Amino acid sequence: MTFLPQELIDIVIDHAHEQPETLRACSLVSSTWRPAAQFHLHQRVTLQPKAGPTHARAPNSYLGFDERISTLLSTASHLLPYTRSLIIREGAAPWLLRESLGLLTLLERLVSSATLVEVQLHNVEWQYITSPLQHALLRVLSLRSVQDVSLVECYIPKHVPWTKFVGPETKKLVLDRVKVYGDGVDPNSDSSGAVVDADRKVDTLSILAFEQPTARLVSWITHPRQAKHTQCLKSLKLYCDRISVDPLNKLVKACASLEHLRFEPFLFRCE
Repeated sequence: MTFLPQELIDIVIDHAHEQPETLRACSLVSSTWRPAAQFHLHQRVTLQPKAGPTHARAPNSYLGFDERISTLLSTASHLLPYTRSLIIREGAAPWLLRESLGLLTLLERLVSSATLVEVQLHNVEWQYITSPLQHALLRVLSLRSVQDVSLVECYIPKHVPWTKFVGPETKKLVLDRVKVYGDGVDPNSDSSGAVVDADRKVDTLSILAFEQPTARLVSWITHPRQAKHTQCLKSLKLYCDRISVDPLNKLVKACASLEHLRFEPFLFRCE
């Protein structure tokens, strides 16, 4: 049997990084081929609980979701160090995510492995998530390895600062149709998470806001508590179908270190 240098094996497998079937076959060749193949196969973990056809909330609904996570942890925990991207979607049955004990365990394991580079939260209503789960999510987001964070169609109370959702080494934050609500008063000072508001290095902020007013979102981003972080933004990308002149001016002025500004076509409205 001819033995190839490990470097050549890795290069060959890297070329198949977008071919799952090929990667699965490579992982079965030998123990020297398996790590490189698994590195590409298991880079992304997507969690999306699904309810039954009626979306009814049953006492044992969340057990199936927790059981699947338990199976993952018991049979494939050795693959977690390969995980680079974590995607969490609340899905059709949001209570399954909020009441899941298995998810807490999985997040703790991901914090221990500290290999995540990207985190995406979809359709998450922050105020309804239990405090332990909030803390666990914030610990994941605060990992020094996390570079990109995306909040997609999430509902965030105004009193929770946007810097809570990025880590010390996060470079890019995407706010995609995020809805900010409330008056900025925290009804429970312990509910917004335990992560200390340390220095952040976010330099790129992308905002996608369609069919919704952006004044509240801009006010949330430019809050005086976040002034030092907003001033450090170097790249600002806006994809809006309508935005008022005053919030736009306020946002641009708040980004004192801005080097790159991009607008997609939208309609200006004077207030």
